[in-house]
Amino acid sequence: MKPFKIFMLSISAAALVIASIPGPVTHAAKGSTQQEQAQDMKFSDLDPKIQETAKKWVTDLSGKNMEFARVLNQDGVWVIESKDGKSQLSIIKKTGEMEYVNIFLTFDQLDDIWKNKAMTALKNMAGEREFKVERVDINRHANDKETRTLMGGKGFAVSFTDSSQVVTVEYPIKEVDRSVLQAAEQALKQFTGGTAHKLTSATRYDININDPREQADIWSLWGGDKKQSLYVQVGAKTGKVTQISVTKEETPEKDKAYGSLKADKVKAAAAPAAKKMFGIDLKDYAMEQTNRYENHFVFTKKGSPTLEARIDLKGNCYSIAIISPDSKIE
Repeated sequence: MKPFKIFMLSISAAALVIASIPGPVTHAAKGSTQQEQAQDMKFSDLDPKIQETAKKWVTDLSGKNMEFARVLNQDGVWVIESKDGKSQLSIIKKTGEMEYVNIFLTFDQLDDIWKNKAMTALKNMAGEREFKVERVDINRHANDKETRTLMGGKGFAVSFTDSSQVVTVEYPIKEVDRSVLQAAEQALKQFTGGTAHKLTSATRYDININDPREQADIWSLWGGDKKQSLYVQVGAKTGKVTQISVTKEETPEKDKAYGSLKADKVKAAAAPAAKKMFGIDLKDYAMEQTNRYENHFVFTKKGSPTLEARIDLKGNCYSIAIISPDSKIE
């Protein structure tokens, strides 16, 4: 079970944090495999205007020419694949307009400006550590205002637009900054009343995008066993713990019984953790349950930090997080 993360990390990280570099366009074709194969076409069979649209998008986004091969005639769109099968784009049949494009490149094919930008970002985060880029994707959806360039390899990822940058680097626990690890271990011990816990893996995130509420420079550290999972979030610049979770595997995140939890009991359960971990008194805080059947509670007070907590059905607070008034986590 994964711990809940402060809402800023729920940004479409699938696109930003490149642990999930986008794969092929997914338009579900109806019918059997034989029917799908019967719908295959050659690129040259498409209307010349559609062909030109596809070529122009690829050239504009990557500066490269691409040899197209298979075309899938799917629900409302043409899905066009490159000859190597690694790049795809989709064009809306009714309008002839581009819906989505994802272009695969090697690192050598990438523009030098983006190469240097990526390597500089990685160096700023991880010093002289060596990084081998194994994949580069350039993608754009019709609704996007900017093109996104994503690249990644073993244990790292970088994502860029003209106005945003996200860098992710995984670390063996022994290579984590000593002060960060000590802060996380001490927080776990304090949160659990003196019990020592072992953290086993870590990831550093530097998220710098347009929305200030979704910017962060943090360490995420994990540990645990079959019975429970551990998660601690530490600001990379401040060294302060901003979230801690000790989650038992049998604890459901959603259950109808959560709808019957009383506000005063929830606040009473979260108050000791808020005081102990962040020195905050919840007395004058308002509380909101984000979903009636979910154990996610938000405590707010004008001009003060926001707290988020998880309370199990036994009334135990097993996860607590703090968000500064400006929403930044550093």
